[in-house]
Amino acid sequence: DGRSALLTGANQGLGMEIARHYVDAGADVFICARDEAALAEAREELASRAGGEERVASAAADVSDPAPVGALVAGALERFPDLSILVNNAGVYGPKGPIEEVDWEQWTRAIEINLMGSVLPVRALIPHLRKLGHGKVVQLSGGGATFAEVFLRGTVDERLGRGIAVRRREDGFLDADGLVEDGDDGRRRVRGAGCVRGHGVCLEPFFIEPHEDGSA
Repeated sequence: DGRSALLTGANQGLGMEIARHYVDAGADVFICARDEAALAEAREELASRAGGEERVASAAADVSDPAPVGALVAGALERFPDLSILVNNAGVYGPKGPIEEVDWEQWTRAIEINLMGSVLPVRALIPHLRKLGHGKVVQLSGGGATFAEVFLRGTVDERLGRGIAVRRREDGFLDADGLVEDGDDGRRRVRGAGCVRGHGVCLEPFFIEPHEDGSA
């Protein structure tokens, strides 16, 4: 439809699926992730889906680090000057277990990626969106991350006005890298955590909803 989107954590899984739907809907996409090899494969698939490389671009970046994020946004705007959509999808589950037992380095790294990785892309993109006068920020969360939307809404409302929309989508737990297992009681469980109700997702641009039958 002529719009352009920057998607983080989009070389696999949910981020890649969202990128596919954006391309199918006619949008240009700029995807990023840390794994360069997987990112190159994702870009190739999306370019084939889009009918050429003109509508798809990518760059490897650590979204928890201000310098790479600044370079990422600058590159995305150079490629797609009218970029108006940001999808903050990058995130990790981090270690599971009692706080006194988990690996502290892994725990703090998860905080850096999930928190700073949500705020930094918005921070870097704010000047452009202000000039553009409109845009959309889509914040993916696992259901427990409810404060990011409050922060982002306050930031955007204060600095950009009503032309910019922030939307949080709670996708719940996804079976990434075998995170979800089937318990002996037939219920789906997150490894190292309590029982959660399994569900599937159907994807359309900006929307993530359970299947009607609630199946996984």
